[in-house]
Amino acid sequence: MTWSIAVYEKNHNLERAEGLTVELQRQIIQASKQHRPLIDKLSKTPSGHFIQIPFALNYNGAQELVEHAEQQLLRDARDRSLPPAERDDALSPLTLFQAAFFQLFAAAEALLNLVYELYLKSDLRDDRISQHLSREQIDLKLRLAPIYCECFVGKPFDHTTDLFRKFQKWITVRNNFIHANITKDLKQPVVKYDDLIFILDTQGWSGPSLEDVKDLKQTVDALVSQILSNMQPRYRKEFGLVVHHELISVEYEDGMPVIVTAVDTA
Repeated sequence: MTWSIAVYEKNHNLERAEGLTVELQRQIIQASKQHRPLIDKLSKTPSGHFIQIPFALNYNGAQELVEHAEQQLLRDARDRSLPPAERDDALSPLTLFQAAFFQLFAAAEALLNLVYELYLKSDLRDDRISQHLSREQIDLKLRLAPIYCECFVGKPFDHTTDLFRKFQKWITVRNNFIHANITKDLKQPVVKYDDLIFILDTQGWSGPSLEDVKDLKQTVDALVSQILSNMQPRYRKEFGLVVHHELISVEYEDGMPVIVTAVDTA
């Protein structure tokens, strides 16, 4: 959080106004040093936090990238007949789709991290467990959320549903992509016949397409819906109201975070 002060000199003397600004800043810094011990003491036991929500940041960013990519596809179709020097030099749609693909995955993981941050059971809130959960695979983190988090009722999420299987498929694609694994899709067979060499076109996967990104977005949207539908009514209402905001305010009651409000940063 930031704040600003505008300094105006009544005679419109810009140099004097700049000097007054520097002096005011110096005095504020000097005065704040007197309160540093108190600030340090209070900061060790905060009554609450403002929490940035990476889910909303990444989800909104992915949507914006897809919109830019769709516009670029239209420009590419329009400029196809132009000489290279006259074509639009914007990023290629494939580059934008790749960025959107990874941001959607970041959004999915951020969603689960937020659930654990807000609703992890009080008797599990110690550093060792938190560190273990932060390193857990995203699919296991999703399945076990109802066991670890107080906002849910019931047994672990069913991993045999179509939604979970689709998400698992995209996790495998993400892992292969991010680790640059040489998968079967990246290999084009070479065959010889009558002393001629042929390269077979296998239509391998060269990166996410518009359809891939839209399918992944639908999967993430379905995950949000599933998580909300499995929450107890009170938690479902409060979490549903803030999940698409980029900043929330929480206060602590008996060591547990309680959502106070969502804050618009725009």
